[in-house]
Amino acid sequence: MDVSQAHFVSALTVVFVNSKSLSSIKIDDTPVDDPSLKVLVANNSDTLKLLKMSSCPHVSPAGILCVADQCHGLRELALNCHLLSDELLLALSSEKHVHLEHLRINVISENPGQTHFHSIKRSSWEALV
Repeated sequence: MDVSQAHFVSALTVVFVNSKSLSSIKIDDTPVDDPSLKVLVANNSDTLKLLKMSSCPHVSPAGILCVADQCHGLRELALNCHLLSDELLLALSSEKHVHLEHLRINVISENPGQTHFHSIKRSSWEALV
């Protein structure tokens, strides 16, 4: 189907509003955004265990932090490298947040040959481990 970004996000948000027990969702390559993630979390924070959201350019690190803050049962998370930050890794490693078993980080370069990406402090990686 060929639908606009706004219509897709609106339809997905309706699904999130009406779903009260999602345990696994893959929203790779979609225009999902922070407000729709907040709806997902508000309605499924007790049941969500797997969230795959690679290539979601409208999601910010704050949106991921919202998931980490509320979805304590989350065990698997897949996201793009550009969403990583020291703050996010520290939040994911905190005992008051999620207890991830699997964290998949996709490194995708828009520029062929790119070998340098934003840096994350060693201490943040060590805290996650």
